[in-house]
Amino acid sequence: PYGTLVLTIAVTAIEVSIIVSIMLHGANNPTLARESVFSTVMITSTGVVGMCLTLGGWRHRKQAIVRQGTSAYLAVLVALSVMTLILPTYTKTTDPGTFSAAQLGFVSVLSVLLYAGFLFAQTVRHRDDFIDAQAH
Repeated sequence: PYGTLVLTIAVTAIEVSIIVSIMLHGANNPTLARESVFSTVMITSTGVVGMCLTLGGWRHRKQAIVRQGTSAYLAVLVALSVMTLILPTYTKTTDPGTFSAAQLGFVSVLSVLLYAGFLFAQTVRHRDDFIDAQAH
């Protein structure tokens, strides 16, 4: 599970640096960051997963999937995606697609707590759900 943490930090740092550089040097577009994150989620959840399943099936023929770990990962991914990508469209305090300062603070704290809970489950509480049984 620790390898996934390193990969997550590396990918997040790359994504944030790209989004920040585009926002600093491009035209004023307040939804650019959200659209970039949405495209990253879609590419990751469909393209990368599909490629991994295809290449893994081609190489190993039969693959074992730990459903508990996969379910936990997808639940956190869906919850974070809905909170950050869909919920801003339905808030009425500010312009559509944006949060007010209080809403942004609440969603930020909730996102950090949700991800911290997922990391705790992945590395401590339910570690076996995220480790390949054949690797032991």
